[in-house]
Amino acid sequence: MAAMEVSKTSLIFFMVIALSACTVYPDRASIEASALAPDIAAEQDLRPLFRAVFCRKLAGISDADCENELWRLDGESSFDGALPSTDKSDFSDLRIFLIGGSFSECFGEASRAWPGAIEALTARGADIIEVPISSRSSSKYNASLIAVSVSQTLNQDERTTLLVGYSKGGIDSMYFLNTYPMLAQEIDALVTIASPVRGSVLADRHAGTYDALFRNAFEGYCQSGDGGVLESLKTESQSIFLKDYSAPEGMRTYAVAGVPAKNRLSPAMRVSWQMLAADDPSNDGQVIAARAVLPGTALLGYVNADHLGLALSIDEKLGALGEVSSPTRFPRDIFSESVLETVRYDLRK
Repeated sequence: MAAMEVSKTSLIFFMVIALSACTVYPDRASIEASALAPDIAAEQDLRPLFRAVFCRKLAGISDADCENELWRLDGESSFDGALPSTDKSDFSDLRIFLIGGSFSECFGEASRAWPGAIEALTARGADIIEVPISSRSSSKYNASLIAVSVSQTLNQDERTTLLVGYSKGGIDSMYFLNTYPMLAQEIDALVTIASPVRGSVLADRHAGTYDALFRNAFEGYCQSGDGGVLESLKTESQSIFLKDYSAPEGMRTYAVAGVPAKNRLSPAMRVSWQMLAADDPSNDGQVIAARAVLPGTALLGYVNADHLGLALSIDEKLGALGEVSSPTRFPRDIFSESVLETVRYDLRK
């Protein structure tokens, strides 16, 4: 990508995230433990297991402090079980459908989730399918595209099959599960990563701003699709959908949310973080953490990263907009591999 293209992309990316002409930088980005310590059943609280898997993997390749990467809240117990195998040679039992978030087709490699982990896990035998969604379209529309991808793998083999939805991709995945029940039977688990499953406050407040100012800013970058991207994210839309939503019988759902400390909050997220902080400072710059977990979901944890930093290599692709002041970056590839290892282990128990 040429320098001029990167510059234009960065500018548009910032406008869409900010959705505001006024910048008020946060003086803190702290987790509110009292609001996030969940009242969930022991079998749904997988924070101890995920922490053990993640910290072991991190310790194997980095001297970073794992306690800086995962928030430890009141109510999280210690892990006292046997950890899953550390065998790195074989992930051939997994098929993963990866569904990206809003506008994810508009910025090329800059908006591709976990490219390093995808390469590493594919080399170890995992079948990873990056579903080509229409990232400016509604969740209903994208559900049909997920259905096409899933139908193409029917009867191929007996792999454990996961839907991994990042951001709006989690909602798109839920629409697929609800709309295509026969195909949904092929899915063993849904994993939502920083997904506003209870709806997005930013979409509620700023859909009109997007329609008025930014809708045409993407011409030449990506197709408009059905234009329903923000409507699907609204709290009212998601509340209506959730009344009729039921996960397929026997399918497990897992969730992760992000809450960055101040030095992990990128410039691209500061404006939107401030907007959400008026409601709840425990947000990742796009999603309030408490809105990222539904009842009955197995909680993996709250990570110290903002909405972009936990999945996208924006610090490498978008320059200053993605840089954080922390001396270390959030280890997103280790994180994503740890999520998959934890989910696979839990499903096999």
